[in-house]
Amino acid sequence: MNFQFLKIAQVAFVVLTAISAMEGLGSAAEEAQAPSATASQTVKGEVIMATEELIVVKEGNGKGTLVKVDKDTKRNGAIKVGDKVMATISQDGYARSVTTSNGAQ
Repeated sequence: MNFQFLKIAQVAFVVLTAISAMEGLGSAAEEAQAPSATASQTVKGEVIMATEELIVVKEGNGKGTLVKVDKDTKRNGAIKVGDKVMATISQDGYARSVTTSNGAQ
């Protein structure tokens, strides 16, 4: 893992902690987790943080999920805070696709 990704991950946890405190969701450190590297996963929810390398998706159950994105991630538009998304995450832990409900093709 590179230093820049670790720094972004730290920021993500700070953001989740602040949101958790405001919304009473509990400890963000317990709720935000990277998808399992052993199986593909689909994550659906609202983007609460977005950078070029990482997005944090708040799922319907209130859990925050870290989603790693890279230049190979297919997107149907720009990903920004407030977007409703569906991300398909491969076994390597990176999103292969992120589809926004309000993105343009």
